[in-house]
Amino acid sequence: MLIRKSTKSDITALMPIFEEARRTIAALGINQWQNGYPSEEVVLADIERDQSYLCALDGKMCATFAML
Repeated sequence: MLIRKSTKSDITALMPIFEEARRTIAALGINQWQNGYPSEEVVLADIERDQSYLCALDGKMCATFAML
């Protein structure tokens, strides 16, 4: 698995990961990350602060996280 800092050019690929996470946790009855959070603006701010990372497995982006 490759783990690296996210870049602005990764945002388009990162947002579907958050959308899938929102659907998954909503189906479990958890209200975290609903109503569009984190937005593209929030993710961009994390990237600009060098706090956003992505994980890729076999060349495919599969996860993301922010580390403060």
